[in-house]
Amino acid sequence: MIFKKNNIDQPLFFIYIKNFISFILFIFIKSLALKSKTDNPKNILFVNTGQIGDLIISSLVLVNEDKFENGKEMFLLIKKKYYDLFAHYNGRVKIIYWDYPLYRFSMLYRIKFLKELQKLNLEYAINITSARGPNNDEITIVSGALKKMCFKSNQKHMRRIFANYYDKHYDRILDFKNKTEFEKQSELLELLTKKEINRRAKYFLSNEIIAEVESKIDSIRTVQRDKLIVINPMSDIEEKDWSAKNYYELNNLFLNDNYLIIYQGSRNQRNKIEKIIPKAKNIINIAGEFTLTQSAALIQLADLFICNDSGFTHIAKALGKPLIGIIGCGSHGIFFPYNEKKIN
Repeated sequence: MIFKKNNIDQPLFFIYIKNFISFILFIFIKSLALKSKTDNPKNILFVNTGQIGDLIISSLVLVNEDKFENGKEMFLLIKKKYYDLFAHYNGRVKIIYWDYPLYRFSMLYRIKFLKELQKLNLEYAINITSARGPNNDEITIVSGALKKMCFKSNQKHMRRIFANYYDKHYDRILDFKNKTEFEKQSELLELLTKKEINRRAKYFLSNEIIAEVESKIDSIRTVQRDKLIVINPMSDIEEKDWSAKNYYELNNLFLNDNYLIIYQGSRNQRNKIEKIIPKAKNIINIAGEFTLTQSAALIQLADLFICNDSGFTHIAKALGKPLIGIIGCGSHGIFFPYNEKKIN
């Protein structure tokens, strides 16, 4: 039974081992008696160590910065690898970039990082990561904040025996039953600000980056077309992906129309994407050539965006672009449209 796989396709045995190692490290960190040295805590730290889609949802914190008291400083902690995601945000919330690999394998970095957090004069540290785990729990709990809050664990990365232990270190655990991650963070912000908030996520782009990407596209296009379709055909989890055969057939729908079709993705996905593209002048593969923000700017320029269940679907929605999101049911092999509406 212990080798049964969970919803992230990892044997439970390995989840237990990883949780246990993190638990031992957490006990050690606590034993160092790291404490906040501030006397009048008033600031707020939001911790989100999730992926692109999770962070797009957390842009709600940024678009509602004006709802918080003027005297408070606000911080949003994210993984360093997503630095580019908020590169064009220039508001009140300070972004803290967390080096996840270094935090895991360097005790010196770990302790130094936590000590820096404890200098932030925190009243609240709030773990808003969609899937709580030992590392984001540790950061929140040992941040030196006067009050620690989190959402109830979904046990995706942490088994119940360990989650119960970490739960005891929080002052408040919010259980928004049957709510989406977007709804949870929206209701949390209304709870904190006691105001009606702006419930629309946002991706921050500058006019300069959009003009730069538009110029790049003009330089690589081989034909002139009136309409631009951008497609991200792959995600980080293969079972989420619509089949290569389906994407190949999808291309045939556009070949005789006035469309320029651009495929994008990571450098590792480039060769796989090349195999699903028929030989046609109006189809271009730029996988691996753009940064995250440049990819978002390309989506902004598109007339239509097509994607699997990935962070780019969230980006397109935050940009307000027409999109077709092909959302799969994992290993069941069933797919359905994102945000499907009933037709009477």
